[in-house]
Amino acid sequence: MAIRGLRKIEADVIRHKAGQAMEAGIVVRHSDTVDSDTGLPKVSPAESGNAKVIGVLLDKVIARPAEAEDSSDTQLAGIKSDYVFVSAQPLFREEGLRFVDEEVGIMRKGLISTNEIAAGAVPSGGLLAYASTSGKVGTTASGTPIGVWQSATGTDGYAQLYVDVKIA
Repeated sequence: MAIRGLRKIEADVIRHKAGQAMEAGIVVRHSDTVDSDTGLPKVSPAESGNAKVIGVLLDKVIARPAEAEDSSDTQLAGIKSDYVFVSAQPLFREEGLRFVDEEVGIMRKGLISTNEIAAGAVPSGGLLAYASTSGKVGTTASGTPIGVWQSATGTDGYAQLYVDVKIA
């Protein structure tokens, strides 16, 4: 699990679709693709210095069984098309689970506890947070800050992050 406990959401973005399988708690950005049926932009993990950052992903996104079975991605190993999957959960449950190409919850402003912290990053209260490799949240200044760390990393690997992504 990448987000722990209840979230205090002040501003959210929900009219975007997941472009790939992703963990909750990562920083996401607009990808260059748009869903042809709905016209909604798709999101993907942000990288260091991305200008299209829109917030922190609140839902874990998994591949649909048939997509997973045909994939060589190790994250999708073990998902078989004969498994019975119930419909994905509604947005904003504590542990949201969505499928690729479904709408996802993305927080622009609020407080969360996450363990999706970049390797080598040492969060501490008051440090600015930035997007890092594969959507992880780090402390190295690159691009526009996405928020402010509210705590150091605990023994469980989680740190509190106040997210405040400015969208022009």
